[in-house]
Amino acid sequence: MQTATTTREAYIELTEHSPLQVALFFLLNLLGGVGVFLFVILPTLELFFGQFLSAVIVHDGSEETSYLFRWIITITSDNGSEAFYRLNPFLAFMPFILGAGFAVAFYITSVLPASIGFLRQKINREIVNSLDKIARMIYHERVEQDHQQVESNLMEMDMRHLHELAEMYKIPFHELETLQKALIWRRLPKFWQTLRINHAIRLYMRNYFTIEYGNPMLGIVYIGAAVLIIVIGLRGLKFIPASEPSIIIFALGLEFTLLIIYALTVIYSRDEDTQFHVNTGDHNAALEAISASLQALASSDHTTSPAMPAAPQLPSSSVNSREVENILRIFITRPEKKTDRA
Repeated sequence: MQTATTTREAYIELTEHSPLQVALFFLLNLLGGVGVFLFVILPTLELFFGQFLSAVIVHDGSEETSYLFRWIITITSDNGSEAFYRLNPFLAFMPFILGAGFAVAFYITSVLPASIGFLRQKINREIVNSLDKIARMIYHERVEQDHQQVESNLMEMDMRHLHELAEMYKIPFHELETLQKALIWRRLPKFWQTLRINHAIRLYMRNYFTIEYGNPMLGIVYIGAAVLIIVIGLRGLKFIPASEPSIIIFALGLEFTLLIIYALTVIYSRDEDTQFHVNTGDHNAALEAISASLQALASSDHTTSPAMPAAPQLPSSSVNSREVENILRIFITRPEKKTDRA
């Protein structure tokens, strides 16, 4: 009989990322951020100040200016007064640059092959993990053939059969629906994968990212808010002049970007009542094994300690950890056997 690779082994293998995947992710992050800065942010700033505010922008190298790092903006009001601002576009919009670069890298590596795609490997890992959970609920094993059977069945099921499967094995319906869409997405051509990437990202975000990084993201949002409060406070104390708005725009952009990221984690997070149920088959089997061991121990002591009651048989349908704890406490704390002394 051929030995099948368990899905747990596949899950462990998919948790290890190659240096190529990590390097490509950060390279795309850098290129994406630079591209957004050069071709989106800077032209938008010129359009906003030049066309909307009718300002005079100097960034051609004269007066110690630079197109990337130092602009001098002169805005003339209707009454003839002029206001001068010195803007560092790179510093002011750095949070947007980093956030946009991360989004570009996240998107591209999700549709690349798993051998080079950083996020694609993570998506595949969560698909394997979800299939493994369902296969263990149904077959109580971790065998690759069962894993493939579950995948084939899920892809062929309609909404009615998904509801029946969810009700039969006490699996949240939305978990099955999300997994089914991710499985269908994985077999689509590359062009359609790029258009329907939301199905795969939803599975990864719901099953891993929002669980592991939900609280850290909330903490980072608080840190961004603290930075914004300090910067606004310094501006109120006149330590930051009104003609140097770069650091203020940076703080505002930082908090805005962090709030957007945290909002996405909340949108993609699963409801509190839609968690995967514990594998009752494995759970009850383990408790039954404990019960059998306790009964064997009680039987061995029955001849010498007739007053010691045998451990009761635990029914698999109603057994729980509290009952096992009580039984264990009885045997651990039972009095020592007394021996007759001459």
